[in-house]
Amino acid sequence: MKKLTLLLLCSLLVGHYSYCSESCKNIDNDPLYNTIMAKIKTCHPHNIHLTFDDGPSLIATEKILEGLKKRGTKATFFISTTNIDNNSDLGALVLKELKEGHTVGDHGYEHNAYDLRMINGKVESNGFSESEANQQIKKSINLLDQVTNNRFSNQENKFFRFPYGRGAMPSADELNYMEKRGEVVFESKNYSERLIEYRKQSKAVASISDNGFSHLGWNHDSEDFKYGVQNESNTDLGNFVSENISRLCNSRVNTQVALFHDIKAINVKAIPLIIDIGKCLGLNFVSAKEMMRESVDLVEKGVLIPKEYQLKGATENVSNIARVAKSITCKTCQIITPPSHKTCSSSNGKTYLHCEGEDSICYNGEWISRATAILEEKCHLN
Repeated sequence: MKKLTLLLLCSLLVGHYSYCSESCKNIDNDPLYNTIMAKIKTCHPHNIHLTFDDGPSLIATEKILEGLKKRGTKATFFISTTNIDNNSDLGALVLKELKEGHTVGDHGYEHNAYDLRMINGKVESNGFSESEANQQIKKSINLLDQVTNNRFSNQENKFFRFPYGRGAMPSADELNYMEKRGEVVFESKNYSERLIEYRKQSKAVASISDNGFSHLGWNHDSEDFKYGVQNESNTDLGNFVSENISRLCNSRVNTQVALFHDIKAINVKAIPLIIDIGKCLGLNFVSAKEMMRESVDLVEKGVLIPKEYQLKGATENVSNIARVAKSITCKTCQIITPPSHKTCSSSNGKTYLHCEGEDSICYNGEWISRATAILEEKCHLN
């Protein structure tokens, strides 16, 4: 009875929920633990699912796995399969991830855009054509099945994440550009609604759906792209962990899918600290299976695109696509250049375009909180 009363009291004290928690364990006795804990005053308890892109790597993957195992935390690893092509050591790490209860996702073969990508208002020419994209997807699936003895394709949850999110997460400017060229049809003028319409027409999204994959994006970017591949100083580590914990705690969503990279050595020490401190603050680190039980909000926000949704959307929009094709009658069509805005840098060297982002939105070269009123007016965000 005493324990129950304590827990009820703790749940009422939202700002101090963490310090009542029985999960306050500094497992590795890291001296940064108390320093960072002292900086965080309030935290909104909710679910966190950790994801890692671009691995596996000999620099960090195995050590990150050790830290996760100590804490009983399950993550999703999105594999860039060029890494495991003819590399038995890295292939063995993928199999280890599965054996230790983690989810292995597909991040494609070459780390390249799967649809239109624009930098400074200009279309990049090195994205994949539809046939190339399909080849990349097939090749990546085959490699992951090879190194896991087909356990990859037999997972309960099969996730794909396009490099840079492209194929599922184009910017407002990109959508406008594709519309003006007659490549897609939109009924709405609102960016969020247009994104939903686009995903129903995306050939890249339809392709991964045909292969049985749901697309899992993210709604928390760790911004570990700011750090090098090798180890960072304790100051850098402390700032990185503090900043991530603060943003995770300030979010009011039910579940955050957090983007990290297991090619970054900073995450070897950062991830254990984030889990230890996060648990103490009331954050609940969930597996992919647990995340899927509470996935309604992720689907509504477009972070998760279930394979069933993709198939339904592709079917609904066949007539629209055909109508667009018939409407293009010009002999020499003018190339429309979209308006140029300053971009913002993000994870893994990714460039966020104007009116694009997750927790914060890139607005003409500056990061602005999603809650800021100007974004609703200028970027048409919900």
